[in-house]
Amino acid sequence: MRTILEDDRLHAPNEVEDTFNALLKWIHADVAARKRYLAQFLPLLRLAWCSVPDFEKVITNPAINGDGDCLKVLDVIYQSTTRKFMAVGEVAGTDLSHKMWMRPRIPKDIIFVFGGWADGAISNMLTYNCRTEKWRDMGNQCTPSYHGMAVIGQRIYVLGGFNGCECHRTVVCFDVALGRWSYKAHMGRARCYGYIYAMGGFDGRSRTRTVERYSVKNDQWTNVANMKYMRSDASAAAACGRIYIAGGFTGRRFLETVECYDPSTKVWTLVKSMPWLSSGHKLVAHDDIIYIMGGSNNNGRISFVTQYDVRRDRYSDLPSMPYAKSNFAAVVLEGCIYTIGGFDGMNTVQQVERYDIAAQKWYTAPQINTKCSASAACVVRDIANPGWGR
Repeated sequence: MRTILEDDRLHAPNEVEDTFNALLKWIHADVAARKRYLAQFLPLLRLAWCSVPDFEKVITNPAINGDGDCLKVLDVIYQSTTRKFMAVGEVAGTDLSHKMWMRPRIPKDIIFVFGGWADGAISNMLTYNCRTEKWRDMGNQCTPSYHGMAVIGQRIYVLGGFNGCECHRTVVCFDVALGRWSYKAHMGRARCYGYIYAMGGFDGRSRTRTVERYSVKNDQWTNVANMKYMRSDASAAAACGRIYIAGGFTGRRFLETVECYDPSTKVWTLVKSMPWLSSGHKLVAHDDIIYIMGGSNNNGRISFVTQYDVRRDRYSDLPSMPYAKSNFAAVVLEGCIYTIGGFDGMNTVQQVERYDIAAQKWYTAPQINTKCSASAACVVRDIANPGWGR
């Protein structure tokens, strides 16, 4: 048990609900022999990074309340939770940063954000550690804006985009494990916006309804069936083995139409339209439910959020985003949707919001380092290089 609790790589989204409760179950399995270890093992938990309500759950737990040794340990740790108001680990002038309870665990999943736009193309790469709730700027990576991004294993593919002068058809791959970039086969058409299935987009002259599919194994693009509508500024997500693309802009009007592509039949079909016209919105999928957020249309920026049940072909309204915006990045991490940056109709923004899917509530998350729209984000899971999480 000591070895497990000491390991920085232990995957514990919530240190109290996951790790502390696991410790209690281990002790309760043989109370007579293991009760004495509780005070010894408490300092191995990363309780300084817990919220105050979670910490209070530990203090008031019947196994702790009344145990003098445990309460002494928790008293020191509790003081270190003032990290939000003073230097981390500083308690009454004493440096406690070397203590294990002060050391955050290394997350197994990391958010990566590439490129974007703010008075010109931005080429930086950002990473987000959900344990420390901090962004890191990894510097210039020569990435564009208005591009697509997809993850396969430990590799991130950046497709197409716009560098401020021209649209690209290039595809570059970032190997997270090695920290290296490599060029891959170009798409058939230059595009802004795309995925491993590159759908629609803008080639600098017109919108398109063409679709290309990229084989990672063969490093080769092939054409597949065209969509029914030409569109750029759309968003897509995969659910139940099918691809859904929604909304967008034809060059003349905003769209609310949604199309579904079944790779097994190689056919596009129209499904129930979105509740609003939109471009520059975002789709993300979680547990085969698609969430549609924000965007813009003739009425301005949008804060609406809805979920689409692909099995029932039905929409359900959800709490709106705190800010109306378009052209933001969005990912799902540990049961939460993060909306990153964007454009509010007048300015690019650096706000980040976090939506707890189970609680159906929006929260403010740490801002990105600079104002940015038209970036792309992804989550690399089971990350092989722990250095990204430090």
